[in-house]
Amino acid sequence: MGLRRERGPLLLKNACTCVILLSIFTASPNVFAHGGGGLPDAKEAAEQVAAIHATGEHQQDLSAQVAAIYGTPCSEARRGPSALALLGVGAAVSPLVYLMGVAWHEGSHAGMATVFGGKVTGINILPSIYEGHLRFGQTNWQGNFNSTQTALVSIAPKFTDATILGSYALVLETGNMPANKWAQLGFTALAVGALVDFSKDMFATWDQADIPTFYRNAGITNTAPFRLLHAGLAGAGAFEVGRGMYKLFTPDKNVLKPVPKPQSKRPSAFDIAVHPYLGTETLGLEGTF
Repeated sequence: MGLRRERGPLLLKNACTCVILLSIFTASPNVFAHGGGGLPDAKEAAEQVAAIHATGEHQQDLSAQVAAIYGTPCSEARRGPSALALLGVGAAVSPLVYLMGVAWHEGSHAGMATVFGGKVTGINILPSIYEGHLRFGQTNWQGNFNSTQTALVSIAPKFTDATILGSYALVLETGNMPANKWAQLGFTALAVGALVDFSKDMFATWDQADIPTFYRNAGITNTAPFRLLHAGLAGAGAFEVGRGMYKLFTPDKNVLKPVPKPQSKRPSAFDIAVHPYLGTETLGLEGTF
């Protein structure tokens, strides 16, 4: 019978696109809706320009326009969730991530044992005391394994961890990480769990730990080079997870910045307004200065 135990660790970003369509003829929003189907004449155009400047409509808050059209002000939707919100939710779901980590760790032992013809007799993903030691998970199996098979069964979770970390790094480095901050949080939480499980026993000396069991059954007596290699791989994984965390907590550069509210003031006497007009015999521009 084989006996394994393990596992010891533990910006929905509101993606709002605010599209603001500004008419070329801002002085008169109704220039194309004129009653006769054409452009207003010079006198009516001048009256419209004077009325707009008198009311200050041309200076209304653009963010309020967006809120009226899309229901969410740019100043509120421009950013995803705050760092505090991400940390809070991450802490709240960490027990679930922990249990998932224990499950894939013990499941990896069980899967490899099954591949070699063993029979899994029990899996426990909850903490328990075994022979005076606290174990975060445990897998029992039966089978006649040679030393190589036993070594591979003991190290099987590391292959799973490396696959998760490698996939995370591939998605991150190829620019395919979801823009949604909550999705990024989920991916990063899984990567952190895999990183901790991969690296936690790189320097373990207890003979029941996975790595010492692997070395013993693989016939490796000088473990220093392999431990250093293990540490290097863990460091590479930590680097990728760190980059992912930096991306997670860094606001996107392409989000809209808050639209400052303009000062409501009447235009000075030197304001210039130009408007196209169509007269009975002429076509040109007329304005007030």
